[in-house]
Amino acid sequence: MKLGQFNQAEEVYTTLLNQTSHEFEKAAIYNQLGLIKEHQGEYNKAISFCEKSVEISRKILSKNDPDSTTMYGDVALVYGSIGEYTNAISLFEKSLKIRQKVLPLNDPYLAISHINLGMMYYRKGEYTNALSSYEKAQEIYKKTLPPNHSEFALSYNNIASAYQSLGNYSSALLFHKKALDIRQKVLPPNHQDFTASYVNIVSVYEVMGDYSKSTFIS
Repeated sequence: MKLGQFNQAEEVYTTLLNQTSHEFEKAAIYNQLGLIKEHQGEYNKAISFCEKSVEISRKILSKNDPDSTTMYGDVALVYGSIGEYTNAISLFEKSLKIRQKVLPLNDPYLAISHINLGMMYYRKGEYTNALSSYEKAQEIYKKTLPPNHSEFALSYNNIASAYQSLGNYSSALLFHKKALDIRQKVLPPNHQDFTASYVNIVSVYEVMGDYSKSTFIS
């Protein structure tokens, strides 16, 4: 969506907000306005709108209503965008706890929650916690997705990045190569994700000082 389209969407949602008297609709509109402001780079306004959405949701929804998880998640993403990772982690944890209470044990949305948590832990520099979250998502995928599903490639990359940041380069290589192996099976030969896999593998070899292998893609 281009800037002009975001501006138009903002006008529409603002009009709807002024017209509605339903609290749940207000919560949803504030949430959308928050996401628009995030895309526009106005992060303080984005947080303000998203927090209004959460505040209304807390008043009108039950404690474990799954609809509130979307609100928490969107605010968390905005917090993550401005580097407030502690707040982001707190909200993602709330979202995860609700989903764990209302969703089946291996529901894909639980995997998404673990990935979001892992992402914020990683950005905060808490690599062990990030790895734990990524591995929990991976366990869910193993039980719910076909063995060579493309989602595994992203999951393996996340795990590899955490291992690399922890200095466990052999494990990082292992999981980056697993990601590459899946991409070779499911993607067309010239897909851009191959470049990402090659760069990831080369970066680990270079950190290890193994420069002979770091040129394997040439």
